[in-house]
Order: sequence, then C-alpha cells, then structure tokens
Amino acid sequence: MRAVIKPDEEPRSLLISDVETPKVGLNDVLIRVKAGSICGSDLSVYLMKAGFKGYAKVPLVMGHEVAGIIEEVGGNVKNLNRGDRVISESLIYCGECFYCRSDMTNICANFKVLGVHRNGGFAEYLAVNSRHIHKVPDEISIYEAALLEPTAVSVHAVVDRAKIKPGDFVVVTGPGPIGLITAQIAKAMGANVIVTGPTSSIGRLEIARSLNIEAINVNEENPIERVLKETGGVGADVVIECSGSVKAASEAYDMLRKNGQLIVVAIFPESGQLNYTQIVRREIRVIGSFCHKWIDYEVGINLVKSGKVKLKPIITHQFPIDEAKKAFETALTRNPNIKVGKVQIII
Repeated sequence: MRAVIKPDEEPRSLLISDVETPKVGLNDVLIRVKAGSICGSDLSVYLMKAGFKGYAKVPLVMGHEVAGIIEEVGGNVKNLNRGDRVISESLIYCGECFYCRSDMTNICANFKVLGVHRNGGFAEYLAVNSRHIHKVPDEISIYEAALLEPTAVSVHAVVDRAKIKPGDFVVVTGPGPIGLITAQIAKAMGANVIVTGPTSSIGRLEIARSLNIEAINVNEENPIERVLKETGGVGADVVIECSGSVKAASEAYDMLRKNGQLIVVAIFPESGQLNYTQIVRREIRVIGSFCHKWIDYEVGINLVKSGKVKLKPIITHQFPIDEAKKAFETALTRNPNIKVGKVQIII
C-alpha cells in the first residue's frame, strides 16, 4: 500500500513509499483510508521539533486525523461491518491502567498516538482495535469526518475541562483549526466568544468571522483592552489557549477575571513561566486539556451533524498522497496573503 513515511529524525524528511498492508487482528478493523488532515503534531514530527525528537518512533507512517471505509473486520468484532464509514481515535489506550480504569483514557499510562508512537493513517489502509472506532453519519462528508478528531479535542476542552456555561465570556487564543472548532463549540454552549491571532494568521481570522465568531488581530488591537472593555472591566470567564504561544498564554492572565479559568490545549515548543502571584492573588485556575475520550467524539459528531459546528469552511487545501510533501509545506505557510486552514491528504 502507498503510505506517507517519516523515515528518520532529519527535519523535513518525508517519503511516499509502498509498505506492507497491516494485518487485521481478531478485535481489529481494517480501514480503507479516504482522507487525512495534517495536524500541528504532524508538523512537529515532520520538522522533528525538540519535543518530538526521541518521542516520535521513526521510521513510521504519519497521520492520525483520518476517515475512511471499513474494508475488513476481525472475527470478534460484532458492532461494525464492511462498508461502514468510520473514523479512528488517535490515542490508543491500554484499557487496564489506573487512568483507564478511572475513566481517564486520554491520559492512559501506556497510550500510543497514531503517527507518533506507532504507524498512523496517512496510508491506503489502517488497522485499529474496534473499540477506538466511531461511525460517521451520512450528514457528514468523509472530508469533514477527517476533522472529527480535532473536534473531539475541542469538545474535551470546552465541555469536560472548562465546563462552559451559557453567558460565559470566552477568549480563544489561536485561530488554527482547533481554535476555530473550540470557538464554535463554546458558542454552541451559549458563550460569548472572541478569537485572537496575529497578522500572520489573518486568513484564519477571516475564517472565524465567516463562522460568525468575533476575531481580533493582536497586531492591530490590544486584546486585553478589548476584553476588559467588552466585559465592563471584569475580564473573561475563560481563556482557552490554542496557539502554543508563550506570549499569548502570558497575556491570558490579564484577560481573565478573578477566579477565571485558563484552559491550556496547545503543545508548546518552549517552556514559559507561570505567573504564580497572579494565580494566587486572583485565584486563577490553570487547567490542562489533553486529547479526548470516547464520549468527546460522540458529542463532537452530534455537534457537526446538527450544524452547530461547521468543519467545511476550515478545509482550505487538499492534495493527493503523492503530493504529501507539498501538503506539509503548505500547512506550514504563515503568509498573511494566503489563507491556510486545514490541509488534507486525499488517499
């Protein structure tokens, strides 16, 4: 089968190769992958950023945001059939550790991420244990389905970690795909939402506005002053950090009200400093949000199916698998004159 391979730890190394089709175990399904979306983690593996050198188990097949059609089912699989349109969860949990037994499968002690720790889905076929599979309803296209994994990430942040309520004032820092989806989910929960980003992300800010989300270019307007003005000087109830920018995260403290929440979703390329004094004196709650659980996918699927979350406007580029290198380089583009949202590989 054709597959997108990260062959080594050399930055920007990438191969399109023929590899063996994965075997199907008794509890597995074999998915004929139709579409895959490039994620920030994929870009980190591609560039072999510091946090991924030694962490990503190269050589491997890349990709974890994928959708396709079941080609084959293992002998023990009862609830799925050949021809079903499906997605796979990206985080493969063990189901046996303390965290899995405590309904915290997203922080499983032995988790493996597709395309990082084991072969992923930027290939013609992907074999995965059936417990990680979700059916895709007819109302969602296969291309939109390849964005249901980041949708689950956003659901986990908004619903499970932040527990956003109607009337909350929410700031989402970072207008990337996860930021854009997070903002839509927060709005669907009844929150007042602002998305912030720099001039280099102006195209993504335009996507936010097209989704009826208020957006601020931080290079043209001070986001702290804007938030304080719109909240009568009180500050936001919740800031959800989706940019991976230390500067944006540090500004969050000044945007939050007392006893507000900072939900950190992004993975940061460098360490920052927590403002411990502000955390104490203003009782700021800093909460991490990592990946997703089973229910987050089901909630996300229903939000997309109902039209409350729109994924199609976020998809801006699609490339055939043989142009995967071009797809990765396009996903890295931060040119204000080029609108780059989610870049997909069509297989």
